[in-house]
Amino acid sequence: KAAVMDDQITQEEKVRRLSALIELQNEITMEINQSEVGATVNVLVEGWSQRDSSRLSGLSDTNKTVNFTVPQGGTRSAESLIGKIVPVRTNASGLTGFIGEFVEPAE
Repeated sequence: KAAVMDDQITQEEKVRRLSALIELQNEITMEINQSEVGATVNVLVEGWSQRDSSRLSGLSDTNKTVNFTVPQGGTRSAESLIGKIVPVRTNASGLTGFIGEFVEPAE
């Protein structure tokens, strides 16, 4: 077992290596998310955003959080979208998800 082998590394080195790995993964995730800005994604609407009460919040089919607005004057109210899968155009990205805008389906 590795835990009982000679030449163990220090706790500080373990923390340094883990921090470097997390930083690299965060950079990769940000690049991937940024490349998806402008795309339309399907979102299962869970309810109102906890951070911004003017936006709805849900999860994309890739399990990323999407907070989005519903334009005024559309045919659907924001309340009516809760519990539904709806198209959302992503406008900005972050480490764990996106900010976007509801896309009114063409009829």
